[in-house]
Amino acid sequence: MIDYHISIYLDTRRAKKNGTYPIKLRVFSYALSKQMLYSTGISLLETQFENVTKAKRVKEELREAKLTLDALQVKANEIASELKPFTFEVFERRMTMSKGHLEDIIYQIRTHIADLKDNDQHSTASTFEGCLNMLNRFLKHLGKPTGRLQYHQVDVKFLKGFEHYVTEYRGNSIATLSIYLRALRKIFNQAIQRGDISQDLYPFGRGRYVIPAAAKVKKALSKADLSILYKATPRNKDQEKARDFWFLSFSLFGMNMKDIVELRWKNINNNYVEFIRRKTRNTQRSNLRPIQVPLSDLSKSIIKKYSNSEKTPSALLFDIIGESDTEEDKYKKVKRFTRYINQHLKELAREVGVTTEVSTNWARHSFATKAIREGASMEFVGEALGHNNPTTTVQYFSGFEDETKQNFMQGLLSFINE
Repeated sequence: MIDYHISIYLDTRRAKKNGTYPIKLRVFSYALSKQMLYSTGISLLETQFENVTKAKRVKEELREAKLTLDALQVKANEIASELKPFTFEVFERRMTMSKGHLEDIIYQIRTHIADLKDNDQHSTASTFEGCLNMLNRFLKHLGKPTGRLQYHQVDVKFLKGFEHYVTEYRGNSIATLSIYLRALRKIFNQAIQRGDISQDLYPFGRGRYVIPAAAKVKKALSKADLSILYKATPRNKDQEKARDFWFLSFSLFGMNMKDIVELRWKNINNNYVEFIRRKTRNTQRSNLRPIQVPLSDLSKSIIKKYSNSEKTPSALLFDIIGESDTEEDKYKKVKRFTRYINQHLKELAREVGVTTEVSTNWARHSFATKAIREGASMEFVGEALGHNNPTTTVQYFSGFEDETKQNFMQGLLSFINE
């Protein structure tokens, strides 16, 4: 049963200065009991409209208008007939976008990137840009035109070839491949949710293509390595600053660099730092819960050492981003600052004999792991990290050290000597 009706409508509510009226595409949904009018870009006199829509012979000067209106009505009916159920949101999107664009993954990724940047989600946009660039490189590798890729072309064979190209030909890690493929899967899921493509075209999942998952790398420093790194004598100011900000992140419950950089003096109150994670603000619109972190002597000393002289509540704590910076500027500066810390911290770690890989991300994992090893509950650590899902927190824990396991075993078998 058809639950819509589409017609060409002369909107006589307000005439233009030349006496013509705008012609609209009128779409009525029986199921929704709702009507919408869409501009066709054409205006005619009432007599002209009668000639275009009812006369057997259309006047020469009106034939182009009739052809345009007929084509619009045919297109609208074709689109509406494919929507089950009919919704105005999807109908409008398809009417304003060519069929080629609807079926083009590359175009849809670019559109998604633009939406993310408009929402100031530049880090996520960067992930999709990486996926887009790798897809275009793969198409070029296959000898196919770049800049266009239809959904039906991305099947299991295509994805297996893409996997081989990324990991074997280009030498990227499974983790990198997984990031690109999850981004691509997101584009497929969005297209299916909008009704742009059929579920039958979905190439992911059991029995189709399963995205490979890299083994989780345990990114936590041992107690011994933490001590060595903290007591190390930096060779220059860059190493000193890198170490200080790494331990600031560690001591602030693993606060990431973006949140540290965006701290303001008003976030410090009664020996606590209180803030809402930027990541949470971008992904969760309700029930935003601030994280409270007690300030230690260590964190206080680092803040005092590097903070701005202006201490008004709205002033930034550190001089890393500027008040007039756009969100994109801030994203680039934070990324550059994080790279600076990682570069000089790695140098210092190598020089003092810490062989474990270390970066800003390790400060967060190291906090979580040491907290749990010191007896903190998983719930406490999850709250400190700002996690809503306990499973996420578990992934941050790098396990117990050998000494702890040995002590446990001695206690477990203590009855033998009693």
